Amino acid sequence: MVDMFKVMATIDRRIYFLLFLTIMIGGSLYPVVLPMPITNWTQTFYNKVNEVQPGDILIVHMGAGPEVRLNMWSAYKLILWQFIQKRPRIIWMTTWPNAFPVGEMLLNDPLIKDAIKMANYVKGVNFTDIGFVYGEPALVNLAKDFHGFTENKFKGTWLDEVKDMNDIQYYLCFGASGDYHWAAKQISLIYKTKIFTVSDPGLFPTHIIYMQAGNFYASIEGVTGSAEYELLTKHYGEAVGRMGIISMTHLAFVLIIIIGNIGYFGWERKERAKPIKNLGEKHD
Repeated sequence: MVDMFKVMATIDRRIYFLLFLTIMIGGSLYPVVLPMPITNWTQTFYNKVNEVQPGDILIVHMGAGPEVRLNMWSAYKLILWQFIQKRPRIIWMTTWPNAFPVGEMLLNDPLIKDAIKMANYVKGVNFTDIGFVYGEPALVNLAKDFHGFTENKFKGTWLDEVKDMNDIQYYLCFGASGDYHWAAKQISLIYKTKIFTVSDPGLFPTHIIYMQAGNFYASIEGVTGSAEYELLTKHYGEAVGRMGIISMTHLAFVLIIIIGNIGYFGWERKERAKPIKNLGEKHD
């Protein structure tokens, strides 16, 4: 008779590796949208973006390198798309050399291009790129003297309204760790601008602290936030698919642990229950 406990306890680990491989390949080829809760951080972020009014001024701070393409792209794309739906006037700036190609990719994404077209944005009119803002001192100068920093290049446009950061309603930070700290120190503590930030997982606890202290208006963790934003906006993409793979992998891992433990303890118990042979026998 087959000892099921022994079978469960001694399953060849290569079978488990094959199961994980099947989940990853299958999930990549045929993405599965699994139900998942929306975290409070992401829901709050989404709701506050919807507070933006047409004509408000938004700075989009592009300071992220190509690494975001692998794990936070949906968050970047869909957050910018959501802001554009509200039709603010946009000031675009870059604070990191590696962010230039990422910014171009973002603006040339079909979803963003369509949103810009629908919002009737015209570059230089209601969408203005002020270029490269390098380092904390430059951000300080921009915040306190916008016209002086831009050398009055945009004189005669709506940017005449912007004297300092108090005239900017919103600041969206797609940036590296230093950029977040600069925004917290040099903008939120001095001016009325409301700051939105998108973080990678390792830095998100810092963003929570800044948010609870009132420095940031809203912050999300961009990896899970990407999948959650796809669900909130109903623009399903690769982030939801990846979360499906992760969820199924975790479920398989838990199932393997349960099977292994049931098998091991059941088998061990049966082994202990067996009578010990030759106990007390005399030997010559």
